[in-house]
Amino acid sequence: MENKLDTILPLVMKPSRYTGGELNAVTKPWDTVRLTTAIAFPDVSEVGMSNLAIQIIYGILNEQPDILCERVFSPWADMEAQLREQKIPLFSLESKRPLSDFDLIGISLSYELSFTNALNLLDLGGIPLESAARDERFPLIFGGGHAAFNPEPVSDFFDFFIIGEIEDLLLEITTLLLQYTEGYRDQRGISKAELLERLSKIEGVYVPSLRNPTRRHMVKDLNAAYVPTRPLVPLLAPVQDRAVIEIMRGCYHRCRFCQAGYVMLPKRERSVEVLTDQARQILKNTGYEELSLLSLSSGSYSQIEPLTVALDSLCTRKKVSLAIPSIRMDTITQPVVDVIQKFKKTSLTLAPEAGTQRLRDLLNKNISDEDIMRAIDIARRSGAKSAKLYFMIGLPTETEADLQGIVDLAYRLRKYLPITISVSNFIPKPHTPFQWEPQASFAEIARKQAFLKSRIKGSHLSLRWHDSKLSVLEGVFARGDRSLGKLIKRAWELGCRFDAWDDQLKWECWIQALKEANPSATDDESLFQPYLRERAETEPLPWDMIETGVSKAQLWAERRDGSGIIDRQL
Repeated sequence: MENKLDTILPLVMKPSRYTGGELNAVTKPWDTVRLTTAIAFPDVSEVGMSNLAIQIIYGILNEQPDILCERVFSPWADMEAQLREQKIPLFSLESKRPLSDFDLIGISLSYELSFTNALNLLDLGGIPLESAARDERFPLIFGGGHAAFNPEPVSDFFDFFIIGEIEDLLLEITTLLLQYTEGYRDQRGISKAELLERLSKIEGVYVPSLRNPTRRHMVKDLNAAYVPTRPLVPLLAPVQDRAVIEIMRGCYHRCRFCQAGYVMLPKRERSVEVLTDQARQILKNTGYEELSLLSLSSGSYSQIEPLTVALDSLCTRKKVSLAIPSIRMDTITQPVVDVIQKFKKTSLTLAPEAGTQRLRDLLNKNISDEDIMRAIDIARRSGAKSAKLYFMIGLPTETEADLQGIVDLAYRLRKYLPITISVSNFIPKPHTPFQWEPQASFAEIARKQAFLKSRIKGSHLSLRWHDSKLSVLEGVFARGDRSLGKLIKRAWELGCRFDAWDDQLKWECWIQALKEANPSATDDESLFQPYLRERAETEPLPWDMIETGVSKAQLWAERRDGSGIIDRQL
């Protein structure tokens, strides 16, 4: 394999994507372990190495003396072409072993538009795509991540899914797998069918072939949860090139569009002391020049000012800048922003989501124009160079007045700082109060984008928007059922890869696959309408077998009248 790589790596862009050998990487001799595992991310390494779950799984498994864990990422088009032309199977970074050699492969499903890449990983690794076609000779394939909260669209391709948080489950699962793999080798162990049956009894494990109802798994004590204090430091700069500490999980604000806000309930925090110690170790073991806090809403961490003071002292000594993203406008304080701007004057990022108070209240965003103006004023006084504001369009009950509210707010704020307005398209997600809502069509999104484009212009103002094609595809898979597996496979056969990348999306291939699946459709809009439609209250939903701790009745009450029942029960 090394000789073959020496031949092909000079022919591809960014060969360091495929070499391994990073700081803190772990390479174990295969003959010294009992179980071989690989963690795969269905995107390029720069994206995958920014994913904290990859680092957590890699660290937990490699700390076990009888288990090894290696990494694999999606090859870019040029590398895929070389692998296929030279008949080289996709390999892990650490030992350069083909994927088919491993006992267990986990694929991170962080977003729906990675589904075709997940299939491509298996095919390039010499592994049959469908679970039903893989016997005991092939690795077991599991999936996890936020897109797995509706696993049905890709359930044909996975043996099982981990639903929720993985730290407490890994060793329980690998203990079962040791019985399975070693038994297969000496003809005395349990069968694959029996293994899947046993796995289905574990909270948080969903086995598609059994369709077993399962409850999302949750780490109860975040202070005791595993943290990789010697994380890998990539040779090729990742998208998020910084040290990261996760300060909390969950969020008590529960914006009605936010899947993570519901599936990660209740809110759990790490203590200031634990976080400060983790930060000290990570900075020592990596050499990063920036430290970032990770959470759904960092400003909502109950000890944010004491934590900021403690980390400011640490970062000052080590000449490291501190980043605190995901701050709600109603939680921003002058001391916190002063620390953020201390080493590096940056742009402040805010997420009003909607342009009017009425629509923000419907979203349960619960921030006012005054909160937004106050946040901008604090940022300006702290030396911020600009501000970026995130909004959504296509929201339930949205009117032209709500769109005009975005315009009016932009013009008010540009008096203080240069403003970038970033507009995404609303996608109803499972396990939220909006999971029954229709998704806006291409024509609706185009009309709303045109409204904003014609009005947000001039000095100190810029507008960015998301491609409606990407949003529609994501919406199809977010709420799809098991029948979509054939569509995803067909699109992959037609050449679809890296669907989340604007310049890689092969839209005509998706249209062809959709037309083959629905030959009676008369135009592109009608191809997608069955997937984007409103759902009825009594309609079974593909993800009903996944229990997150918030029932459909509670979510429906939130959708209907914002009853607050979820708040009262948590």
